[in-house]
Amino acid sequence: MRLIDDILDFSLIESEQLQVYMEPFELNEFITKIYATYKTEVKGSLVAVRLRNELEELHCNIYSDEERIRQILNNLLNNAVKYTRKGSIEIRVFIDDNKLGFAVTDTGIGIAEEDLDAIFSQFVKLKYSREQAVGGIGLGLTISKRLSELLGGELEVASQKGKGTTFTFTLPE
Repeated sequence: MRLIDDILDFSLIESEQLQVYMEPFELNEFITKIYATYKTEVKGSLVAVRLRNELEELHCNIYSDEERIRQILNNLLNNAVKYTRKGSIEIRVFIDDNKLGFAVTDTGIGIAEEDLDAIFSQFVKLKYSREQAVGGIGLGLTISKRLSELLGGELEVASQKGKGTTFTFTLPE
C-alpha cells in the first residue's frame, strides 16, 4: 500500500498537482507519536531509537501540513530502520537560524560521498552487498525532498560510508 501511495504522490508532485494543506498543529504531540511508533518498531532488535526534542518545554503550535511532514519523517525513519542493523537512530527537533528543524541520525551503513547527490533522484537505489540489500523502489527520498520544497523547506544529507547518516529537514519558522 505504501508503494502505491508513493507512486501516486510522485505522479502528483511531477504534474504539480499535489496539494499541501497548511493548518496549525501541536508539534510536541506530533513528534511524540512518531517516536513511539518507531521505538515500538525496533523493539527486540539491536537498534535503539531516541528522541531529542529541544522544544519539548515549549507549547509549540506550528503552521504547516502535518500529514506531509509525517510522510517526510516516516520516509527518513523507514530508511534509518532498513539500513541500521545495530546501534541507534535519533530523532532530533530543534530551531536553528529561525528555522524549525528535524534531523534523523542513524549509525547504519552510511552512504559514500560520491552517491550523496544521486539519492534524491527518482528510482535510484544504491548498490550494496547481499547482506545490506533492502526493499524499496527508490522514491521515498525523492518524494521527501520535493515535499520539503513544497512546504518552503529543505532536505539535506550528511553521511559517511560505514559510520551512518543524518538527514536534516528544515522549515521556515
